[in-house]
Amino acid sequence: PVTTGAQMYRHDGTTPAAQTTLSYNGQSVTTPAGPLQFVTTTGDTFLSYCVELTSEASRSFQTYTETTFSASVTQLLGGLFSATSLLTNKVDTVEEYAAMALAVWEITEDTSGKLSVSNGNFSVTSTDTQSKTEVALANSYLQAAKNWTGASLFTVTKLTNDSYQDQVKVRSEEHTSELQS
Repeated sequence: PVTTGAQMYRHDGTTPAAQTTLSYNGQSVTTPAGPLQFVTTTGDTFLSYCVELTSEASRSFQTYTETTFSASVTQLLGGLFSATSLLTNKVDTVEEYAAMALAVWEITEDTSGKLSVSNGNFSVTSTDTQSKTEVALANSYLQAAKNWTGASLFTVTKLTNDSYQDQVKVRSEEHTSELQS
């Protein structure tokens, strides 16, 4: 991975999220699925998605190192954010935010190579109507990411911290700014 430097960030709140029960490496995990709002020491805010299901984000400023994912993960995440940014119905509901989180987790956490939140070593086990909607959306987002053939419309990096939850940080190539919250 390429490291670009350390910055101070803190978790400043969660946007709409849905409680979701997952199977993750053989464990049952119930967690909110949705983006997190982070703030910099200068007061700028951006949305991110966590990539560590078993860690917590900190509400106090912590030092994060900005680095990269593997080439294949970066390509899929770039495709995910690029394809979903062009949808007629933008990602802006609880179910859509949760589906994006599920798709991010599938890309970053599942080693089965199936790109489906319905099965593999990362999968959704909730069976309520909302979860079924989120699974269908996530799987459609994953298919769109897999089928994305153009250049990514976003720069995707990984914010890492040894003690707190790592994050996906996304910057628009067009505007060179973070996805604003």
